[in-house]
Amino acid sequence: MSGLPSLGGGRSIPVLPGELAVADCEARVDLVSHALGSCVGVVLFDPRAGVGGMLHALLPDQRSGAGSKRPPVAFADAGVPILFDELIALGARRSRMKVALAGGASRPGAPDHFRIARRNVLSARRALLDLGLLVDAETVGGEMARTLRLEVATGRVTVTVRGVAQVLLAPTR
Repeated sequence: MSGLPSLGGGRSIPVLPGELAVADCEARVDLVSHALGSCVGVVLFDPRAGVGGMLHALLPDQRSGAGSKRPPVAFADAGVPILFDELIALGARRSRMKVALAGGASRPGAPDHFRIARRNVLSARRALLDLGLLVDAETVGGEMARTLRLEVATGRVTVTVRGVAQVLLAPTR
C-alpha cells in the first residue's frame, strides 16, 4: 500500500478498470485505482463543496470500442463528462474543480501499435478541455504502473510507484 498514511480516516473504495466513483467529504472514504498501466485515472475535486471523484478509463474513445459491451465510463472521452456531471449534481462548481491525471504507461518491451496509453491520456485531456477544465497535476507516460488515491476528506491526491508514494495534489479549502 501507500507509504503515506490516509488522512481520510475511512475505508478505501477501489475504482476498478472501466468504473468511476464519487463521494463527499462526509463519507470519510479514499477512492483508489490500482495498477494504472495504459489506463488513465482522472480525479476531479471541489475543495469548497467537499466532493470528489475518480475515473479509471480503459480506452480512449467510444469509437475504439465499437461494438463493445463496455459501459461508457470505460472510455476516457465519455467517462470524464459523466464524472463531471455527477460531481456537479453533488454541488461541485467547474470554477473550483482541481484536476489530476495519472497512468498512460507503456509496457516495457511491448509493441504499442495502437498507442493506447498515449491516446488514453490525450483523450482524457481533450474531454477535460471540452469541459473548460485544465489539469492541475499529472504523472503520465513512462513504463511504470501507478496507484492513484484520492482522500475525499482532504482532496489530497497521491500516486504510488513501486511502493513509493508521492503527493500529486494537495488542495486547500
